[in-house]
Amino acid sequence: MCGIAGILRWNSAEDPEDRSVMERMLDIMDHRGPDDRGLLFHDGITLGHLRLSVLDLSERGHQPMSNRSNDCWITYNGEVYNYLELRKELEFEGETFVSDSDTEVVLRAYEHWGLDCFSRFNGMWALAIWDKRARRIVLSRDRVGIKPLYYSTEGSGFVFASEIKGIAAYRHLKNQSLQLNPRSLQTYIQTGIVDGLEDTFIAGIKRFKPGHMMVLNADGTRSYDSYWDLPARALEMRRDNRNRNENDLAEELSSILKNAVAIHARSDVPVGVCLSGGLDSSCVSAFARPHIENFKSFTSWFPEGDEWNELTYADQINKRFDISSFKVKVNGLELFDKLGNILWHLDEPTLAMGIYPQWHVMEAASREVTVVMDGQGGDEIFAGYDFYASRRLYSALTSGNYQSYRTTLNGFYDNYGIGRVNDLGQEVKQLYLTNSAGKIQNHFPGYLDNFLYHELTFSRLPALLRYEDRLSMAFSLESRVPLLDYRLIEFAFSIDEQLKVGPGWSKYLLRQAINGTLPHGITWRKDKKGFPTPFRIWADGILKEDIRSRILSDEPGISQLMSRKELEAFFQNWDEGNKNDWQLWRLISLDTWLKSYLKRLIAELNKGKSPTIQNPSIAPATSENNPATLTNSGSAT
Repeated sequence: MCGIAGILRWNSAEDPEDRSVMERMLDIMDHRGPDDRGLLFHDGITLGHLRLSVLDLSERGHQPMSNRSNDCWITYNGEVYNYLELRKELEFEGETFVSDSDTEVVLRAYEHWGLDCFSRFNGMWALAIWDKRARRIVLSRDRVGIKPLYYSTEGSGFVFASEIKGIAAYRHLKNQSLQLNPRSLQTYIQTGIVDGLEDTFIAGIKRFKPGHMMVLNADGTRSYDSYWDLPARALEMRRDNRNRNENDLAEELSSILKNAVAIHARSDVPVGVCLSGGLDSSCVSAFARPHIENFKSFTSWFPEGDEWNELTYADQINKRFDISSFKVKVNGLELFDKLGNILWHLDEPTLAMGIYPQWHVMEAASREVTVVMDGQGGDEIFAGYDFYASRRLYSALTSGNYQSYRTTLNGFYDNYGIGRVNDLGQEVKQLYLTNSAGKIQNHFPGYLDNFLYHELTFSRLPALLRYEDRLSMAFSLESRVPLLDYRLIEFAFSIDEQLKVGPGWSKYLLRQAINGTLPHGITWRKDKKGFPTPFRIWADGILKEDIRSRILSDEPGISQLMSRKELEAFFQNWDEGNKNDWQLWRLISLDTWLKSYLKRLIAELNKGKSPTIQNPSIAPATSENNPATLTNSGSAT
C-alpha cells in the first residue's frame, strides 16, 4: 500500500517551487509508505510516491515506475489481485516483465489495452499514469473507492493526492486559502454524512468518484467518466439467473467467495485478519487460512461487559482454524488522548465511534503483520444489519408480493418471536409514512436492493472504507476487503431480495453458501452486534464531565457553529433520558476536528523550518447559510 501525489501544469510555466512543495506533501503523508520514496519531474508534470512494500520487495518495485522507453510513468496505490492472471495474458500477447510487482502489470495493461484496462482489474487502487506519447494524464480509482483519491483545480494547475492533508499542504504552501466548506459542514451536522459527497470539509478539495477515470489532456480538455455500471451488469446477470435454484446459486457464491479470498491472500509479507467474531470476518478467516502460514487474528474487547464483546465467537474461529489470536482491550478513559490523532489520519469527522476500537485493532496488528484482511462490505451487499429486514418487508408490500411478505414475516416470528415481528411492523409503517422509496434512486425492481445500492455508493460504505484505509495506513498497514471483490458485489445485486433477507434470516444465501464451513453457531447466529461500543456508558460516567467541558468551552470549535443555549439544551435532554448517541458523537467528533486538524497541519509544515507559516484563515459557515441544527438522521457506522 502506498501514497501518491501529483502537480500538473500543462500550459503554464514550470514552478521551481513544485519540487520542494511535493516533498512536503509527501512528508505529511509519509505514514502511507515508509519503505521508499520516489519523485518524477518532467514537462510540467510532478509525480510523487510513498511505498509500503507488499509485492516484490526489491528495488524493481520503485515508483514512479516507467516503461522501457521512459515515455509512460505510473504512481499507484493499491493491489490488483488478479495481476498474475493478467500477466500471463499479457505474456501470451508478447509482453515481457522485469519485476514481480503488480505495478508493472498495471502499467503494461494500460499500454496494451488503453483505458479499457481498468475494467479488467480486480482489486483496489488509486493511480495516475503520465502518458508522454499521448500527452495526457490518466487518473483512476477502484470500483467502490476502497483506495482514496482527492484533487483540486483551484489556482494554477491540477493537484491530486491520497489524502486531503496532502492537498491542504499544497494549498497552504502556495498561499491559497484553507476555508471550511459550509455545505459539507451543514450536511454532517444534520445527517452525519461525509464520504458520499464529492465536496470535502475543505473548500476546493474534491473527492475523486469511485469507479471513475479522468483523462487530462495537454490541450486543456478533460473527461471524467465511469467505467463500471453496477446496475446494468447486475440486471443482465439477474436475467441469466432467473431459472436457477437456490442450491445452484449458493454453490456459485461459495466458489466466488473462495477465489476472492484466495487472491486477496497474495502477499510477500505477513498477513493477518481483523476478527470481530461476526459472520463476515469469520468467513474471511476460514477461507484465508489454507493460503496463509502463521495466520494471526486481532480482536478488540471492552471491559464493560459481554454485551459489547464477541470474544467467545472469535475464539471459536481461532480454535477451529488454528489461528494465533491477539486481543486488545479498549479503554474509554483514553478516548480524548487519542481522538485528535485519529481524526488527523481520518482527515474529516466521523459518523459514529466504531473508529475507536478499530484504531486499537490496527495498532495491534501493525506490530505483527504488514497486511490485514477484514470482513468489510458483507453487510452492505448481502443485507446483514437488522434494519434491512423491515426494508425487505416494505419492498414486498410495495411491489405487491404479499406471499413473500407473509413468508418473510413468519420466518422472523419463528426465529425471534412476536416481539420482533411487532417491531418490524412498526418499522415498515414508518417507512410508509416517510415515503422512503421516493428518497433514493430507483435502479432495481425492489426497494431493498435500491436501499443497499444507496448504502454501497453513498451513505454507509464510503464512510467505512475511509475508516478502513486511514486507520490501517496510520500504522503503515495494508488492509484488504475481499468481500468487496467486484464479482461478489455483482452477484449479490443479481439475486432476488428474498435470497438476502430470507425466511427469518439476514444474509440468507451467504449463510447457505458457507454452511458447514464455520461452526454452526456462528453461521446461523441470530444476534447481530454490528461492532458496538459502550459509548453511552462512558458519556454518562467516566467521560461525562470531560465531554461537556470540551463542547461548552469558549475555545474555537463547535461553539462557533452552535449557540451555547442549544448545546446546553442538548445535554439537558440527554440527562432527562432523551439520549441520542449519534448526535452526541457528531458534536464530539466535529469539535475535536475543528480544534486540532488544521492546527496540526501547520505544525507539521513548520517542522524543521523557521516558524514563518502562520495559521490559515478558517472561515466557518455562518448561522445564516448553515443552520447548525442536529437531527436524528444517520445510523451507526
